[in-house]
Amino acid sequence: MSTPGVIAGNEVDRAQAAIDAAEIDLDIARDALADRTIRAPFSGHVGLTDIDPGARIGPDTIITRLDDREVLFVDFPVPEQTFGKIEQGDVFQVEPFSDPDSTYEAEVLTLDSSIDATTRAYTVRTAIDNENDELRPGMSFRIGFDLPGSSYPAVPEESIVWGGDGAFVWAVRDGEARRVGVTIVSRKEGRVLVKGDLPEGSWIVEEGVQKVRQGAPIELPARSGNAAPVASGATPGTPGGTAAAQP
Repeated sequence: MSTPGVIAGNEVDRAQAAIDAAEIDLDIARDALADRTIRAPFSGHVGLTDIDPGARIGPDTIITRLDDREVLFVDFPVPEQTFGKIEQGDVFQVEPFSDPDSTYEAEVLTLDSSIDATTRAYTVRTAIDNENDELRPGMSFRIGFDLPGSSYPAVPEESIVWGGDGAFVWAVRDGEARRVGVTIVSRKEGRVLVKGDLPEGSWIVEEGVQKVRQGAPIELPARSGNAAPVASGATPGTPGGTAAAQP
């Protein structure tokens, strides 16, 4: 005969064992849920994804893109002639190509430590305050600034000839080819800024330069495919300022 309100000791043990087992199952479920939860390493804006619910993913699976858009970094090249004239903390005015009427301030954060041997330029990294979230990563900007510098003639890259004493071009003077030594200042998109005795409006040989000899007669029609006038000099302080010459 059992007394009301009294539980046998073995019943208590079974109940405690059931509680312990339930707590273990709960811990296992929590761990499983944690393994299926993706937490962003920082606050930002989530982009599109190609992952469907229930898809199996691994550590190398790209789920989506996460952007912190409060500050945008803009890198741009400038000619080496400006080295030492741009400093950390300088502010430039930039215009997004998507909205040329808008202007933003870009503060210089750092400068590259070396000059590119091919382009003769170095990279400047700037930051734009995007607290209002009006800009997006990957946008293109037009950056303009004025720095004192020299002007150089711009010539087609294929007109440069290399000899034992360095680079030169064939200038057309008095109807004859004249060798003019040049020093390459900068290269950009098939055009080369050079230092040499090439007044603006001079004609140079652009094609077949390897066959030209000093004093060879050169005929200049009104428009020629084998010769091109020297473009007007571009100010080194203006990125992308190389003028395009037309024959």
